[in-house]
Amino acid sequence: MGSENAQLSADFKDLAIAMEIRGESWRSSSYLKASEEISNLNERISKLYHTGQLREISGIGFSIEAKIKEFFEEGKINALEEVRDILPEDMHFFRRLPISLRETADICVFADVHSSADLLQALDEGAISGIPTLGQEVEEKIHRYIAWLGEQSAEIPYNLVESSCRKVLDWMLDDIWTEVAVAAGVFRQKEGSAAAFTILVSSNAGRTIPLFAMCPEIKELTHVNNSSATGKTESGAAAMLKSVKKEEIPFAQIRMTGPPNHIAELEEKARSLGLQMSPEFMPEIHSEEDIYAALCMDYVPPEFRKGGTPGLKINGDLRVRSISANGMLQVESTIACAEYLRYEHVCFTDRLTSILTPEDMRQRNRLINRINSNINVLKGIEVPIGSDGNLSAPEDLISEADLVTVSVLSNLNCGYETMTARIEKALQDPRTDVWGHPLNNIFGIRSKIPADFGRLFHTAVEFGVAIEINASPYRADFSVIDICKLYEPAAAYAIGTDSALPRHFCRMDLGRTAAEKAGLPKRRVLNTLTSSEIRDKAWRQ
Repeated sequence: MGSENAQLSADFKDLAIAMEIRGESWRSSSYLKASEEISNLNERISKLYHTGQLREISGIGFSIEAKIKEFFEEGKINALEEVRDILPEDMHFFRRLPISLRETADICVFADVHSSADLLQALDEGAISGIPTLGQEVEEKIHRYIAWLGEQSAEIPYNLVESSCRKVLDWMLDDIWTEVAVAAGVFRQKEGSAAAFTILVSSNAGRTIPLFAMCPEIKELTHVNNSSATGKTESGAAAMLKSVKKEEIPFAQIRMTGPPNHIAELEEKARSLGLQMSPEFMPEIHSEEDIYAALCMDYVPPEFRKGGTPGLKINGDLRVRSISANGMLQVESTIACAEYLRYEHVCFTDRLTSILTPEDMRQRNRLINRINSNINVLKGIEVPIGSDGNLSAPEDLISEADLVTVSVLSNLNCGYETMTARIEKALQDPRTDVWGHPLNNIFGIRSKIPADFGRLFHTAVEFGVAIEINASPYRADFSVIDICKLYEPAAAYAIGTDSALPRHFCRMDLGRTAAEKAGLPKRRVLNTLTSSEIRDKAWRQ
């Protein structure tokens, strides 16, 4: 009932969460009660305030009444301002989690979670289920909620959509009556996020639709007819099944994947050869590759059908972490993964937290100095950009780092001008090497921060600061337009996976593909440089 009711309700719920984090559950319950009562009001609370009727609301005592008066007279609740530093960023997300306030607080405290990005990282690494007070049930609730958010926003990380697609495809292929099954759809273009995928199936039996319905990855069917079905998956992505004749599958696959202008080029090429893209005119076609061969063309992978060229050689990963969300130090195992991938170097880009203290990072640096490895190990650090634009980390850790990444990690809603000014100041700092996850968006949860990106990208180029292509699936916030056209074409870029586990190293594929699709020259991608060139800041020369 009015934005003021919603804001006050949210403020009291935030106070309730803060009290749970501080261990003051008795205060938390009173604030939560006030939040719920205000949310359920059928009239504006300002009317009750002005008529002196606040105490008539159930659960509103003297203390709560005083805080509501502060809200109207000072524009804030002072008690909330005093505890904002212990609350995570993205409170709009945390206050809506389908779990108790105590469970939310335990996540913040025991998993060292300070933002939605931290929570996604902890979920990805299984750290939530490892907290004794939470367990697998709480982790699954949060996963389902995040999947629902992705479904609502039509922004689901590519890796989750691809994983869902693979599970459904494997399920269909396991059936002995399935002749051919392939994936199709725009998601194959690897744009960072997607909303749906299609499985094209040719079968020798009339059981394709019921088989699809029984797939464990399909939560429910939303549409069914004789030849197709659509369902919701565990990832939140929509899955479509289409029953297609075997000989038609390659043509349907390439058309449904697109993009339209590329398909138009193929059809024009076919016409020039006196052909049509159909089984009748192009027999013996069994795959997309066969179509290109029949048209006397080199095969173009789906992700490059809008442009770009594959083949960028990556010498190393410029953002990996030495400590996982559950606090386990894993320098040696991470280096072993980088060696297996035949990298020339790897850079540990940790940031200071309650789990990783300044002394812990100094110890990490000493460990890196002692390591005997086949690859070069770079000492990196992620430094928060303070509200005033200053770098917030001990000077000795910054000066010892081979690569200094600066990022906005707090006060994300400080406003357009303030955000622009604080980032600009950090980019002008001579110690800054890389601007970390600059757009700061989280698929389905957080939009990009308010800032003058044209001005900031220009500043980055002027001061020789590389811009990060963060390949974490939740933060993959660069499209071809973002990299090449919308901002600053002359910028240098650094790709990082934010890996903490061996399976995370495969994220590099998404980051590398983004750079390749953008047509970035080799010398403008720091990952193509040697470790010596990175230490010498060669991209600035």
